[in-house]
Amino acid sequence: MYRLHPVTKVVIVIASIIVASICPLVCLIAFLTFVASLSAVGMEFAKFLRIMRSALTIILVLALFTLLYGVLSTHSPRIILEASFTQGVIIGSIKLLKLMLSFAVLFSTTRPQSIVRMLSKLRVPYKYTYILVLAIRYMSILMSDFQEIYDVQAIRGLRIDSGSTLMRIRNTLSLFIPLIVASTDRLNDMSIVLEVKGFGLSKHRSYAFVEKVNLMDIVVIALIPLVVIGPHLALNLVK
Repeated sequence: MYRLHPVTKVVIVIASIIVASICPLVCLIAFLTFVASLSAVGMEFAKFLRIMRSALTIILVLALFTLLYGVLSTHSPRIILEASFTQGVIIGSIKLLKLMLSFAVLFSTTRPQSIVRMLSKLRVPYKYTYILVLAIRYMSILMSDFQEIYDVQAIRGLRIDSGSTLMRIRNTLSLFIPLIVASTDRLNDMSIVLEVKGFGLSKHRSYAFVEKVNLMDIVVIALIPLVVIGPHLALNLVK
């Protein structure tokens, strides 16, 4: 997956969205198997397992909430035994897993610079592509800062899960106020660096490295329609 062109990964994401919207269950399973197999082979297996574990945990929680909502809204636990309701939950879980895996593969195996170059080739202004990549990169930095502030405050004896409601709100502010201050300082430093480097002065940019489409990209893109349409045609031929 690391050697695939960013456009190929974007095509996989777009195909995943289309398949989740209009394709039947057999095509969903076939495309999910295709993306999962491609990910397991093309990236570190430990990273693939972490992505799958996180995605399955989120999907399991959402599925349980859906089942609970169905029981509470109908006031009957028997709805869980209905084939249409259970099938809807299963199909929804498969769609969500496929989408989460496709997006996770795109952002975890593609460098931000590659996304910038890809969008620039599509005539997207460089300022907007840089803002997008910066937002994606900044989320991980923000989470790291939050975890660091939480650990420091926990060492100092701060407890968010205990005390009255007013005390919990006050303790929560003790986490977010330092986070906002640290983020503001980092953004100020970043704006100074961009201004010193002359960001935005030139509309035309050159790159030291440019990705090229190789044979593997062509093979993967060619396999996508076969994976999507093949199982559906096979079922129709059997019938």
